[in-house]
Amino acid sequence: MPKPLAVVPELEAELDDLYATPPASFTTARNDLAQRLKQAGQVDAAARVKQLRKPTVALWAVNQLARRHPDEVRALLDAGDRLRVAQQAALRGESQELREATAEERKLLRGLTQRGEELLHEAGHSADTRRIAATLQAAAVDQTARQLLEQGRLSEELEATGFGAFAGMEIPSESKPEEKTPKAPSPAVQRRRQERLRKLREDVAKAKRDATKAERATARAEAALAEARQKAAQANESLVHAEVELEKAENPATRP
Repeated sequence: MPKPLAVVPELEAELDDLYATPPASFTTARNDLAQRLKQAGQVDAAARVKQLRKPTVALWAVNQLARRHPDEVRALLDAGDRLRVAQQAALRGESQELREATAEERKLLRGLTQRGEELLHEAGHSADTRRIAATLQAAAVDQTARQLLEQGRLSEELEATGFGAFAGMEIPSESKPEEKTPKAPSPAVQRRRQERLRKLREDVAKAKRDATKAERATARAEAALAEARQKAAQANESLVHAEVELEKAENPATRP
């Protein structure tokens, strides 16, 4: 008789085992776990488990990296944090930090991609380094995916884009000037107040025009950076793939 699952910690361990299962056995293991949860009276948990998607072969390799090389995966996530900070600095014109952070992330990404390829060869699968690299790179800067990556429970492949660069950025809010209304103003005070209001209205109108121009310029700059980031991500993917292939060609004896 299957062992009933009654507590969450036990379920978490079962989920870890599930995502460590080879892709060919995933569906059977998932359905078995869902059935045992249902028998234990955990109907909601059983339904959630039943909906888990079978990882692709490349995704399975990525999940195993979190189990076999957790320190390197953590280093990649830390590099992703530094890259996000550097991207914000780049909007202020500080490009040196962005170049250094990108180079560091690329180095870590290349190492993990090679390890993922080795895992697939060990399991008897052909390797797709582009898909491994893309998922690792995207997960490193995505707040939801990075947690699943660290747990080794990613259920779908990811694509690196330039828009993650701006996630979480703090945008300063507008402050509105407070206007004090004098009590029982005299005619002279009232005239001065009217003149001041006229001047303030002119200043506000000009500030609005300037703000609109600045917002448009900022939007263009952000769009350009997003596009550049996306192109850089794609270029990095190609570079990682090319470097892995070069490493294999230069060292044929090390190939599994």
